[in-house]
Amino acid sequence: MNILETKDLSVAYNGVPALRKVNIKADKGEVVSVLGPNGAGKTTLLKSISGLVKCSPESKIKFLGNEIQNILPHKITRMGVVQVPEGRQVFGDLSVQENLEVAGVSVGMKKARENIKKVYALFSELESRKNQAAGTLSGGEQQMLAIGRAIVADPVILLIDEPSMGLAPVIVKRIFSTLKKIVKESGLTMLIVEQNAKLSLPMSDRVYIVSQGKVMIEGTVDELKNDRRIRDMYFGGN
Repeated sequence: MNILETKDLSVAYNGVPALRKVNIKADKGEVVSVLGPNGAGKTTLLKSISGLVKCSPESKIKFLGNEIQNILPHKITRMGVVQVPEGRQVFGDLSVQENLEVAGVSVGMKKARENIKKVYALFSELESRKNQAAGTLSGGEQQMLAIGRAIVADPVILLIDEPSMGLAPVIVKRIFSTLKKIVKESGLTMLIVEQNAKLSLPMSDRVYIVSQGKVMIEGTVDELKNDRRIRDMYFGGN
């Protein structure tokens, strides 16, 4: 089942193209990685899907078969397209519990309580700090909270922007282990932008390599492993 699809998705900032007719898709239960250098347009891709960035008139973004490119961001979130932003962006003055409760406003109190329990089961560190101000958490704990907040919003597809950025390797390993667990247990669809390909590729089904706002290469992980150039660049030559 097709969950997300973009067709000729183009975005420009002050007349300068950031995305150029990008076509991607994610099917139910898939983990899709978007790779590429800094400035390639990866974050703009996620923001345009979330409605945070306006795309060009000819662009199409379909979620569960319905066009969403002209829908307001908060309505897109309520539909089930939920983003974990780059840099975490937690509410620093609110407690961990309050951050999670805010995320649950769109799904109702009963569902929010159920989902908060799931978050605490996934990230026991957060439960032990539930009354602590989010701004006093470590970077890794804030990333856990950002992911947890997205889970509380009851996503159909989770858009995750650079989950490993600025974090120690041991914390990154913990976060990716949990993401794998979420996919395995819930069948959630994920679209991950990540600089560290060695982290995202082992859990991915499909890959898009973006450069200068364009999709240059696409395919399944198995297909790209057989491409010598791609294997050396993203798979460590293995």
